[in-house]
Parts: sequence; structure tokens; C-alpha cells
Amino acid sequence: MRRMRVWAAGTLALVGVALFAVSVPLRLAGGDLDPAAHVWTLASLGFVFIGGLIAWKRPENRFGWVILGVGMIALVQSVAYSYTALADQTEERVFGAGFTAWVTSWASAPLAVGLLVFVPLLFPDGRPPSRRWRALLKLAVFWLVLSTVLLALKPGPVEDLPVGNPWGVEAFSFARTFYEVGFPFVALLGLLAFASLAFRYRSSGPEQRQQIKWVVWAFGVLVIGVAVTSVVHVLSVRPSPLVDLASVSTVLALPLAVALAVLRYRLYAIDRLISRTVA
Repeated sequence: MRRMRVWAAGTLALVGVALFAVSVPLRLAGGDLDPAAHVWTLASLGFVFIGGLIAWKRPENRFGWVILGVGMIALVQSVAYSYTALADQTEERVFGAGFTAWVTSWASAPLAVGLLVFVPLLFPDGRPPSRRWRALLKLAVFWLVLSTVLLALKPGPVEDLPVGNPWGVEAFSFARTFYEVGFPFVALLGLLAFASLAFRYRSSGPEQRQQIKWVVWAFGVLVIGVAVTSVVHVLSVRPSPLVDLASVSTVLALPLAVALAVLRYRLYAIDRLISRTVA
């Protein structure tokens, strides 16, 4: 079983690199020159690399698989969105455009829950700090499944693309509104998950405290970026490309912080593995 997990981690990481290699030319071919979109794709590759490395070295640790999964879903969404946008520019029917539009419609739900809840709640050993925190994990899984299913069945246009969901059901036309209204619930779960780091910090040793500091710093940077973007949208001010780029760039702090915690403080003893690989 362990060998299968190791092979699965390596395979998924390679698939993630391939998705990244495909997404960039797809965006350029579709005329998407937004630097913020490319930075987000680069951050997704960072999640895949760090998560794949942790899952390969410690396949029994769920945290590595969560990071890897977040990166994979983000890259799949990026490729699906770019392909759908490119297909929409052609007058002829393009193979698979309906499927990629459908993928684009629901991928944001697992991304939000994965980044805001699973990452802080399961860092660094892949388990909640105590049994009491398992209820938060179950709530997050419930919301993830519910919102993903609803968005996958929502009829009408997908995101900001003039492409309809081919598997949309009219009875689920409320799905997008439900997701947007319920997003504060996800934010609340994220705040509680972030609070679990403080609980873990008090009961951990000196080395793990240093590791937690890196992740807390990354989430602080990420929250600032999200707050700035939210204020801009609330004020209905059209942000400049520089503001968009700066906001999205804050996402890079999270895989960077995890990498520093892993390599600098030997959270998973991967530094020795990398040294041997380089040698």
C-alpha cells in the first residue's frame, strides 16, 4: 500500500507539471495576457510540487495529499477555463468544450475549502490538533460535497464565460446564489481552522512552533490580499492590473511558507532527500 501511495504521489506531481505546461500556451492562444492569472497558475504548480514531495516522502500524512490536491484542482480548473474560452472564440463546435465548462463550474468549491480550512487544520501532521476539532473537519467536508454538487448541476453560463453548463438542471438554478451567500460560512470555518494553529502552537515543541510561524505568516499575507481585493470590489472600483497582480501574488506565500517549514526546520526530513537527489 505504501509503495502504491508513493507511485501515486509521483504520478500526480508529473501530471500537475504537464497541466502547467499546457495551461500557459492555452491562455496565450486565447488572448489571456493577465499576469495575475499566470501568477495563480504558478502558485498552483508550487502546491503540486510541495504537496507531491511531502506525499512521496510521507504518504501516510494527509497534509501532503491536501496540498497536492489543491494544486491539482487549481491547475485542472485553469486548463479547463482556458480551453473553454479558446473554444468559445471559434464558430465551430470544439470537442470536449462542454466538459471543460462543467469542470470550471464547480472547481472553486473544493479550492476554497481546501485552502481556507484543510490546510491550516491539518498542518503539519495531517490530523486535527485534537478530537474536538474533528467536528470542524466534518463540517468542512459536508460543505465541500454539498456546494460542489450544487455548482456542478447549476444551469446557465459558467463563470464569466458565455458557455452554458451542459449538465445543468433547472431545479438547481439557486446554486450560485446559495454558494455566494454561504461563503461567509466557509470563511468562518477558515477562521476556526486558523485558530486551531494557535491551539496546536501552545501544545507543541520549539521546532514545530517555528514551523507553525511560517504558515501563520503566509495566511496573514493571504488574508491581507483577500481583504484588499474585497474592499476594491465592495467599493465598485475597477482595480488596476498591478493591484490584481499584487493580490493574487499573496497566494504564493502559502506554498513558499510550507516549503520553508519543510526544508528549513526538517518537518519531514526532506532536506536530506533533496541533498541526496542533487548529489
